[in-house]
Amino acid sequence: MSTTAAAKASAPEPKVPQEPSSGLDRFFKISERGSTVAREVRGGFATFFAMAYIIVLNPIILGSAKDMYGHQLDSGQLVTATVLTAAFSTLLMGVIGNVPIALAAGLGVNTVVALQLAPRMSWPDAMGMVVLAGIVVMLLV
Repeated sequence: MSTTAAAKASAPEPKVPQEPSSGLDRFFKISERGSTVAREVRGGFATFFAMAYIIVLNPIILGSAKDMYGHQLDSGQLVTATVLTAAFSTLLMGVIGNVPIALAAGLGVNTVVALQLAPRMSWPDAMGMVVLAGIVVMLLV
């Protein structure tokens, strides 16, 4: 048997996409991508638990820093803002982008804001810089 014949014999058969079983499947093209709704739900839970650390860590980093006027951010508000921002951006990626990607606050940016920006300006000014940087990144993307 030749090498190409052996490769063809051992090559796995390509998967044929199944027909969408629900509106959710049709909208997100789950079957078309070779997955199932159950697999995507399990992946969503795994992603949530892999990212859940940010809910605790972001408020610790930002809440421990003081701005140039000695003000600190409230931990409860930081937790709420972290959760809402991650949920909103992840929903946008899923519904508008139609891709299974979760987004959350980046720890590098948070550390720069807490340790370098905030001590030199007020919290509103530091957060304004973060918004401007986000706008610039979105325009570049």
